[in-house]
Amino acid sequence: MFGLFDRKKRFLEPHLEEWQVETWLYLLYHLGGTDKVVARQPLVAGQGLVPSKPLESHDEVLALAKELQAYMGLEDLHFELVEEIALGGRVSTFVVVPTTKPLGTFRIEEGQAIITYSERLLSTPSHLIAVLGHELCHYAMQTIWEAPPGAEEEPMIEELATDLACCYFGLGIVIANSAFEFAQHTSFESQGWQSSFSGYLSEEGRIFSLAIHLALRGETQAPALKPHLQKQLTRALERLQAEPSILQSLKSVVSRV
Repeated sequence: MFGLFDRKKRFLEPHLEEWQVETWLYLLYHLGGTDKVVARQPLVAGQGLVPSKPLESHDEVLALAKELQAYMGLEDLHFELVEEIALGGRVSTFVVVPTTKPLGTFRIEEGQAIITYSERLLSTPSHLIAVLGHELCHYAMQTIWEAPPGAEEEPMIEELATDLACCYFGLGIVIANSAFEFAQHTSFESQGWQSSFSGYLSEEGRIFSLAIHLALRGETQAPALKPHLQKQLTRALERLQAEPSILQSLKSVVSRV
């Protein structure tokens, strides 16, 4: 399907835009058409099921994961949720071993789906939602027999498609806001900067996919989106308005489910 659309000024590079459109077509066909997208109000931090204050226990995370699963329409998927204790620790007054474990993982082990999350995420519920949502999208993608567009040439595409699926499932605002964060940390013995990246799509890639989700719903606003992302969203929506064939192609998909 590459080359379907003309070469008007785009928000993304042509090959990235076309891959996103192909992947949206793939998700709509395999997971549910635009009616599913329209029915799912985008999540916003501090509203709905996204907690406004830190979580305190694994049981709270498990309850949140079940609520998120229901919101995403994935109630039929069964998994074990495991808390991962962050690695690392002080080895001298001035040297700290950095955390190396990922914020979340998904795997199938002896037929059992297992989702893990880092204990560090309890203090930032919106990031916890982003990570749990990404791992649930991994699980949803496992139910599709066909690899996402481009996966034959580039294995990393599967991670990119999973991140894009977060927007399909209504997590676009939370995912975009939590994509890259610098958190300053200070203590009596050390100070510095910690950074964490959640997910794999670029910031622009997330915003374009969020724009598609909103446009399919007939919306142009993303409540609580960070200001600099709002400007990008405006440009992405303008691109969709300038190329109506993109949304037309997505709306024409007849889902297999």
